[in-house]
Amino acid sequence: SGELLVGFFRCYAREFDFKGGVVSVRTGGHLSKHEKGWTTKERGFRGDRHLFCIEDPFELTHDLGRVCDPQTLSEVKQE
Repeated sequence: SGELLVGFFRCYAREFDFKGGVVSVRTGGHLSKHEKGWTTKERGFRGDRHLFCIEDPFELTHDLGRVCDPQTLSEVKQE
């Protein structure tokens, strides 16, 4: 429904802690980047690869959101 979509954007535009949080579909909630070990930049990459962390529910060490760049994250927050 429309309310669900509005709630999604409200959560990820205003409430979610992008600096320390991880979206977990597996748990239906949020985890911390510290719990996942996603607090450091990956060697060989310029910039932070963990801006919008989304835990892969099948491969728990894989961050599905690591393809999110600063521009895309800004667009998500503006919705």
